[in-house]
Amino acid sequence: MSTLHPKRQIGWATWATLIIAALWVWSLMAIQFSPGQMLEVPAQVAKVLSFFYPADMAYGWEKVLPAIVESIQIAWIGTMVAAVLSLPLALFGASTLFPKMAHAVKFISATTRAFPEILLAIYFVPIVGLGPFAGALAIGISSVGMLTKLGAEVIESIDFGPIEAVEA
Repeated sequence: MSTLHPKRQIGWATWATLIIAALWVWSLMAIQFSPGQMLEVPAQVAKVLSFFYPADMAYGWEKVLPAIVESIQIAWIGTMVAAVLSLPLALFGASTLFPKMAHAVKFISATTRAFPEILLAIYFVPIVGLGPFAGALAIGISSVGMLTKLGAEVIESIDFGPIEAVEA
């Protein structure tokens, strides 16, 4: 008795893989990729990194140190703005406390997390001017989303058993 191989059909997963592979090859051709360029990448990275060492301090500590301190102040103020704004949002975003508002607050939180700080800073510059205040606002608004999400998750994970026992 001879074994006959049944006719194999090509499934959707195979077609999807072939289409993705074709798009990948087409993309490589569009960016003019060559394996030779990939072999040169480590040497080029080492060359660029060599420009940073040793550090050239000719610019002077009297200009660098205040800029470092200002960057830390921008991050601090931005985080404080985010903490103040995210606390009430976290309460409203907890589905255990406010189930009707939680979805809207979580949507707002996800939206603010989607925008990078640099993009928000570009939007704030025409509004408040070029300077550290625009950066602090950008960091603050961007951080509101993450702190709101984390706060809402903490509130939702609270065990309400002891609270109900005290109320009883």
